[in-house]
Amino acid sequence: MGFRYLDSVDTVRSRWGSAFPHLAKSEMILALLLGETVRISQTQAIDSLQILDFAEDPSFRELIREGFIEILPFVLRAEDTPRSPLGAFIDRLANPSFHFSSWQGIPTPPKTKETSQSQEYKRRLEILEDAKKGRFHDSEQERMWTNLDRLDAAYNDRTARVRSAGGACPIAGPAAFTLRSRLEACCRNAHHLPYLQESLAWLLSVVNGNDRSSYHGNINLSDIDSAVKLSLHSVVNLAYNEVIAGSLQADAALTTLHHDAEEVIRSAGMQSASVSAIEASDARLTRLHPVSWSSVLKWLRVIRRAAPESRAERIVEAAEDIGMQIAADDSKKNLIFRLVPASAGAGVHQAGEAIGEYLLSITLPGGALIARPVMKIVSTVASSFGAEKVEKRLEETLLSHVAGGEIRNIHGLLTRGFLDLEGQAR
Repeated sequence: MGFRYLDSVDTVRSRWGSAFPHLAKSEMILALLLGETVRISQTQAIDSLQILDFAEDPSFRELIREGFIEILPFVLRAEDTPRSPLGAFIDRLANPSFHFSSWQGIPTPPKTKETSQSQEYKRRLEILEDAKKGRFHDSEQERMWTNLDRLDAAYNDRTARVRSAGGACPIAGPAAFTLRSRLEACCRNAHHLPYLQESLAWLLSVVNGNDRSSYHGNINLSDIDSAVKLSLHSVVNLAYNEVIAGSLQADAALTTLHHDAEEVIRSAGMQSASVSAIEASDARLTRLHPVSWSSVLKWLRVIRRAAPESRAERIVEAAEDIGMQIAADDSKKNLIFRLVPASAGAGVHQAGEAIGEYLLSITLPGGALIARPVMKIVSTVASSFGAEKVEKRLEETLLSHVAGGEIRNIHGLLTRGFLDLEGQAR
């Protein structure tokens, strides 16, 4: 169906903290189940906190090995040799002007003539030596390095598979437009939002080139109103991610909390660019978080093996399975554990202790309606059948109440695809 780029794994978002918890994983799962190949930039592979966290899971790495997720190394010229993620990391570490967003222990030297003499640059060289040895003094850096090494192995394995089949792995090159050209287009077309147009004009007057960090740095140092600053940061990030999507030859799913930033990007004519639409943060997407990468991998293999005429049916089956997983996960987080000590007999207490995290509170939608029948099940079954049977009956009861709604939600997401904020399907 095509290639998808997600700005929810943007490195800057990693540094600032995701505005949408779990959005990166949820969007990626949805795109994959819709039949799209997710493309990750070289920079995201080495410096996105989300990607490096995901890489800890063997099933996520298998998604890369099997080509469902692609990491595209950047080359300036077609004849340049692509670098693996690990090689790119070493290159960037040795480059004092590259700012790492997610590796908090890696300092950025000041941009002066004495950069090479700064303590920050010397520290980077020390970390570079640690990296060459694969040994770090900082435990978090060591964890991220281990995951990067695992990601690198998956990438290299995928590359070897493609080449052995006589193919060529995709690479990223310069996009047809630049960050500055997109910001200039935004400025020209922001007349309906004069405060942002004025701020963009100022920003373009003090910063030249395509270094995103320079734009952000000058915004931070300005005396612009704090709310406008946030929108301005968002415009820069949206424009930057449009460029990266163009570099990867992928459709972009862009996210922002700031509707004025979204309006500015739209007014700059993104429909005519390689990006299809700005994506809203659909609250239902966050519900996909409990779904495991192994489950996604299982279903993608099933869907890929299916005949074209039966793939839609397989996607529906995947939606049902995922809906059940989400409903079951909610049952573990929400129910009536706090009610048990106040209202139940000894047998129920014993069962409640064994069930543990399943019974926390009645915060499920409609929880009060199902609390009484579930308590009745607990009271009736606990003394006769023991904790295992109680746990099973609880799950069955909860699933019967909430799974149907979750299946409809997830199936609706899968069948409609990504929607933009105006509700227009792609």
